[in-house]
Amino acid sequence: MSTINNQSNEQRSINLGKEFSLALIMFHQTVAERVGLNLTDYKVLGIIPFEGLTAGEIASITGLSTAW
Repeated sequence: MSTINNQSNEQRSINLGKEFSLALIMFHQTVAERVGLNLTDYKVLGIIPFEGLTAGEIASITGLSTAW
C-alpha cells in the first residue's frame, strides 16, 4: 500500500472516531435531558452502582464537589 493510501485510511479512521464520539456525547445528552438531569449528573450516576462509595469518594473520582 502506498503512503498516500495509508494516510487516507488513517484520516478516515480518525474522522470516523470523531463522528462516533460526537454521536455518543449527543446520545448521552439526550438521555440525560429526557430523564430531567444535566449531563454531569447523568454521567455520575454511572458510577453509583459501585457499592460502598461515599460522597467524598464519588467527588474524588469525578473531580466534583461533595456539595457539603
